[in-house]
Amino acid sequence: MRCQMVLLKSSGRKSREIAEVLDCCEVAVNNWLKRYTATGLEGLRTTGGRGRRPILDHQQDAQTVRAAVRKHRQRIGLAKAE
Repeated sequence: MRCQMVLLKSSGRKSREIAEVLDCCEVAVNNWLKRYTATGLEGLRTTGGRGRRPILDHQQDAQTVRAAVRKHRQRIGLAKAE
């Protein structure tokens, strides 16, 4: 969607038109275009730190999770609680 914003803007459309086509707000279009202008294609990438942090660490908790599932393989709710 971010790339579409840049392409539509390069074809001469106004930010308001782009927002209507992509079903977003004009402010979002302008913000992404500003980021693209400042940093190029890298500016359109989602930056790190977005979203929820993982509850478990794959390397540290893998054995514990496998052991809990083996112990309670018929009752996954118990394995999840453990």
